Amino acid sequence: MAVILALQPACDEAARPEARSENPVATASPRSSLTAQRVRVTRDRQRGPQSCSPREVGELVVDLFAAVNEGALEASSFFAPDMEWYSVSEWNGDGDKRHFVSYGYDPEKLESYFQRRAEQHEQLHLLEIDVQYERQRNLGHVAYVVERTADDLPNSDPIAFGKGAIDCDTGTIAVWSMSQDTRFQQAPTICPGEAAPPRVALACARA
Repeated sequence: MAVILALQPACDEAARPEARSENPVATASPRSSLTAQRVRVTRDRQRGPQSCSPREVGELVVDLFAAVNEGALEASSFFAPDMEWYSVSEWNGDGDKRHFVSYGYDPEKLESYFQRRAEQHEQLHLLEIDVQYERQRNLGHVAYVVERTADDLPNSDPIAFGKGAIDCDTGTIAVWSMSQDTRFQQAPTICPGEAAPPRVALACARA
């Protein structure tokens, strides 16, 4: 699988601040045990499989975020076996940049990263996400806007956004590239309607 996105991850991983807590992340079954946002579909012309429908894709992401927010994560539950990468780039209020990337399917690296984020009390809430189905590779290409806060990002704009891809065979994340930039950013308007975080996220088929 070769997925080309505008937000291509860098090749290295920048240093992060030391975590404040020594408590490990609990292992749980996040999709069944955690309460996530409600997903409201505001445009649905999706012609692909149900696993890549706007509702299924939206619920996949809000369930992942609920797991991160509660400090309970099984990476294999959310990411495709042939995942290409998961990356997050961020600039804090002082203009310092950090970057995390996990290439390929690496549950230990992903779970270690999410544990560090849980120790910083990271909270993620999906605002809106769209999906466009690609039949040739059986992928759902997504764009999204997220509300993201953490103890180590006190002065950052809480809005993050990016692109990714969903493996429609498994209904899991194949690519995730997210950016949170305090210097200048203008989040796109993706779906009709208005999100109501942390209660309601919007999902739609791409116009």
